[in-house]
Amino acid sequence: QCHGTLRIESEVGKGTVISIDLPQAKQTNCLAPEPEDIGGRKTVLLVDDDSSVRSLVAYQLQDMGFHVVEAEDGSQALDLFDRQRARGLPIDAILTDVRMPRMDGPSFVRQVHSREPVPALFMTGYAEAAEINDAKVLNKPFEEQALAAAVRSLFSDR
Repeated sequence: QCHGTLRIESEVGKGTVISIDLPQAKQTNCLAPEPEDIGGRKTVLLVDDDSSVRSLVAYQLQDMGFHVVEAEDGSQALDLFDRQRARGLPIDAILTDVRMPRMDGPSFVRQVHSREPVPALFMTGYAEAAEINDAKVLNKPFEEQALAAAVRSLFSDR
């Protein structure tokens, strides 16, 4: 497919050498597009109990220009939210998982909204999204473009 060659040379007692030769690409349009800067250094509070999901989404949000504050559940996130507020550092948006230990996403967002009307986006891999009244929901798994569109909509509705 790539019109390259693979060469394997092995000699007992000496080892193996593997060589791969591929032609230089002539097209540059096969490169991934530059990430879209929609964050404008706004701060997003990202809440997910799955550390691998949380770190991947945080990386994607940072690529979009957001400052990201992370928490592993609603209880920890509420503490972070209150500390940020006390220091005069706003949280511009919330991205939270729905099902988490100690405090779930909907309970966390209700607590935040009793303090301040911060736009929120729920991320879930379950069908219970219908239980979240009038909420914006991003179904897992999702691609970075879907994340960007969903986050952009949080700020366009303001």
